[in-house]
Amino acid sequence: MNKVDKLRESTYNEVLEMLQTYGKCAVIRPTGFGKTGMLTRIIKERRYKKILYLYPSQVVKNKVLEFFYGRNSGKDTIDNVIFMTYKALTMLGSEEIQALSDVDLIISDECHKLGATETMRGLTYLLAVNTTTHLLGATATPERMDMIDEIAIFFEDRVTSRYTLHDAFQDKIIQKPYYCFCGFGESDPKRLAKIKKDAMLQTEFMLDRQYAQDLVNARMLEIAKLSKMEYVIEETLKEAKMETSYQKYIVFFCNFEHLHTAQNRVKGWFKSVFPKHQINELIVTSETNEYHNNTEELDKLSYKANTIDLIYTCDMMDCGYHVEDLTGILMYRGTYSNTVYSQQLGRALSTGDITPRIVFDIVDNLHRKSVYSLLGEDVISNPNLTAEEMQEYVELVNRTRDKDINGVPVPLTVEETRRLLELSKLIKKRNDETLGKVGCNTIYQTDLIVTKYEATYRELIAKTVAEPISMRCRQAWNRWLEKGGDATIRTREYILGQQAPNAVPLSPFCKLKNVSVNAVLNEMGIA
Repeated sequence: MNKVDKLRESTYNEVLEMLQTYGKCAVIRPTGFGKTGMLTRIIKERRYKKILYLYPSQVVKNKVLEFFYGRNSGKDTIDNVIFMTYKALTMLGSEEIQALSDVDLIISDECHKLGATETMRGLTYLLAVNTTTHLLGATATPERMDMIDEIAIFFEDRVTSRYTLHDAFQDKIIQKPYYCFCGFGESDPKRLAKIKKDAMLQTEFMLDRQYAQDLVNARMLEIAKLSKMEYVIEETLKEAKMETSYQKYIVFFCNFEHLHTAQNRVKGWFKSVFPKHQINELIVTSETNEYHNNTEELDKLSYKANTIDLIYTCDMMDCGYHVEDLTGILMYRGTYSNTVYSQQLGRALSTGDITPRIVFDIVDNLHRKSVYSLLGEDVISNPNLTAEEMQEYVELVNRTRDKDINGVPVPLTVEETRRLLELSKLIKKRNDETLGKVGCNTIYQTDLIVTKYEATYRELIAKTVAEPISMRCRQAWNRWLEKGGDATIRTREYILGQQAPNAVPLSPFCKLKNVSVNAVLNEMGIA
């Protein structure tokens, strides 16, 4: 048994033990670990008489059916399983809920979806009439942006042992992807003009104005050149030494309008690099029945020489779709949501892959502050909530759904809102402790094979912004020394202790150069 199979087997045994002991379990494992296959195994082993399987999209259901029957079975049901989307769960009436009273296991695939207001209500009602049913969930992204902690509410923090995406990279059960963050938006003339303006402001206090102008102009020409995605794609594929005869990509767009506006642009990038290739496009979204039903076409996309398959999506392919011959993904959807980012990234990660895949992060999601977790980031430990606090939290969450006789939502009071926010923060911190001091999908710098383009682009920005700031810091320092500043003792305490009228302070010279005192001291290596 190889390492990934051992890890899956160990996790599966944890699940069985928790279900037997507590009647509930949440499988927290990174993207690409094989969670849906594990959930299907529960079904195959017939451990339960009647199962309700909650899923977010047709892609996920198709994967369950494939794991159960094999590929291209043509079957749409499993004997003892009721498949239900989360949307359908929110629309159940009292009679329909009663009809599900004999379900002895509820499986929640992508169980972070349970935190949505209407979904929480639906499951709460369902569990009220199924007091003995077991509950099994799986997700790679338990932390929701709205701070609702579905793991605590429904699973009482009964979760599998900690195993992160970083662990999977270190154990080599998932291949590190080639990661290229591009900032493609900077090729837009208006965006380039803004970057140039910002860069000129950063160089405003440079003594040699002609040098500053030449520096900015040179860097902007390089940025404009590198922002051409045709160049980026060609160079990255060369660096990754990828086989290019057949390629397959998932392209994530912001919304339907963005997809239809930009799809020809994306196709044009690949056509420019591979003019002799046949380029096929498949739209998989919920916009129309045709696009929705294209999920059935996904498994038909297979190797053909001199062919590129582009799968366009914005709302249906962010979870549950893993294929062996995927070349990579293109993130054309900007997001500050760790959940959305992790799910997009997850399409390029899968246990058992032999070769790394490529991530073209066109909008530079990786460096949005709320997404990128750095190695060694400090997380403060916090105490657990008491049972009374947990009950108060659940009651306040339920209160947010209250409506008057006319169906108008009844808002929480100011004090209730304050208390809900306070408890939400506490419970989220407790969840952080439960999962470990970093999230399940935390990305470290060592987890990515960064491409040449990434380094070049970052270097360009550094030269238009960081270098001028460095120069201004040194100008402030030198000007201070010229006017009588004393740096004979190179400590912060000594230098900051020089104050008027008996000495020359540093801060006025920093202000003149529009840099902070701390930045100047750091630049000059003052400890």
